[in-house]
Amino acid sequence: MPSNSHHRYTNHSRITTSSSVSSSIWIVLTIIIFQSFIPPAHCQQGEKVYFSIEENLPSGEIIGQVNSQQGYTYELATNTDYFTIDQSGNIRTKIRIDRESLNSDEIKFVVKQSASQSSHVLREVIVTIIDLNDNSPRFTSSSINYTLSENEVPEQPFTLTATDPDAAVNGSSSLTYTIVSGNEDGYFGLTTTTEPGQKYGKLTVLQAIDREDVASFHLLIRAVDGGTPARSGDVTVNVRITDLNDNPPIFDISSYKAVVLENATVGTRVLQTRASDEDTGFNSAIVYSMTPNILFQIDPDTGEITLQSSLLEGGFSAEPTICKSSYCNTTLCLAVCVLEIEAIDQEGRGSNQLQDQGSVRITINDINNYAPTVSAPKTATVSEDARTNTLIFRMTVTDADKGPNADFSFSYVSGNSLGHFTNPQCFSKYCFVRLAAPVDKEQVPSYNLTFAVRDGGDAPLTTYVSVLVTVLDANDHSPVFSAPSYSATVSELDPVDSYVAAVTATDADEGELAYSLSFSLSVSSTCSIDDLQIIIICLY
Repeated sequence: MPSNSHHRYTNHSRITTSSSVSSSIWIVLTIIIFQSFIPPAHCQQGEKVYFSIEENLPSGEIIGQVNSQQGYTYELATNTDYFTIDQSGNIRTKIRIDRESLNSDEIKFVVKQSASQSSHVLREVIVTIIDLNDNSPRFTSSSINYTLSENEVPEQPFTLTATDPDAAVNGSSSLTYTIVSGNEDGYFGLTTTTEPGQKYGKLTVLQAIDREDVASFHLLIRAVDGGTPARSGDVTVNVRITDLNDNPPIFDISSYKAVVLENATVGTRVLQTRASDEDTGFNSAIVYSMTPNILFQIDPDTGEITLQSSLLEGGFSAEPTICKSSYCNTTLCLAVCVLEIEAIDQEGRGSNQLQDQGSVRITINDINNYAPTVSAPKTATVSEDARTNTLIFRMTVTDADKGPNADFSFSYVSGNSLGHFTNPQCFSKYCFVRLAAPVDKEQVPSYNLTFAVRDGGDAPLTTYVSVLVTVLDANDHSPVFSAPSYSATVSELDPVDSYVAAVTATDADEGELAYSLSFSLSVSSTCSIDDLQIIIICLY
């Protein structure tokens, strides 16, 4: 055979596409083998033989024939795990070949073509494995966690990498990246960038994110290769938005109101204040405080306000700065204490702290724990000739309680059964007792007036007070002689200063009587009268 001759061999090979559904077609392979002249009785180096097959052909599949000539036998001169050859020179697949498991796209081995035991030719067979799109892009993990601070728009994108062991358009160099779901509000963008042999997904933040609006995202990212049909792989990017202290605490009520009885014990719960913060973690930890005072305290952790000092033991009166003057209406008397409260977050963070202020209006309700105090004279006088409505005495009434509990009323317990004195007439705390009817000392020389003073509490307290009123005498009675007329006889012989007769008179008024008489005698002698009793003494 001429040294430059060549032979043409035609073989039928089947190409299979798709890894899940097998679809095969037969193609005609025309193999041109350039072969030098094989000298007899010694080994010659033959021309190289080339085949191209798709990966994943089943075992036993004929991929081609090596220079089939009558009288020749064929065998493998080198070991190969992938192919066999029969005596006719037909090369078959030994196993299913996965291109991605090979170190190279080419498999090389040597075939020995023998005409006799002493004459053979060695031919190198080179089989190129054609890639099929039988691998999907894969990310290193099914999910990726990504942390982003709220309101932050990073300059550097977050890089996503998928790999595909297939070649060319089927592999990593042809990947495209898209966001499949989780980006409905358009906070993120995703672009595909190219580097030699690899394409990457660049995830960018397009706008600042407020954690209080959206705390997390779950972005489904898909990488798609360029095969036909295309294959894809997914990864979930879990974006957690970390909190910034950008929200202040807010009290649920800007102005609280509470009521406490003045006899409440120390530790009594007065009011629960509450603030909320839309931030999380340490940024939402709230510390409560209030206007310093000795009456009330606030729990710094819970916001509960309790009584820390007794209101009945002077605590209330000692707090003029927070407790306003009391005021009363027809049914209730109130003492009002106004305090400022504050809720602050991030305790100890200084300038990063945010706060809210509010107020607490605590009304201290009076209880009836004091009886009226009455200041009145022990004694008083009235002249029996005094006119009606004459002021007899004045009393002063006070009550340490407030409102209705400090109201009071008078009633006579004793001493005024004759109705000679008025019920006390009061103006503010001053009460006046006046003469209601004329009094007569000769009938009633004195009155022991006893009053009951009751306050206006639901369980009224009573104070009793007595005043002794003495009636002063007035000259309102005439003397009365013991007899309407007297008679006496005297002798002309009686000496001077002789006793003639005695007359007596009485007077209901107090004090001594003074007698003054006028009379005429039938004699011209002069008579004198004793001042103490009417004794007529005649001088002749």
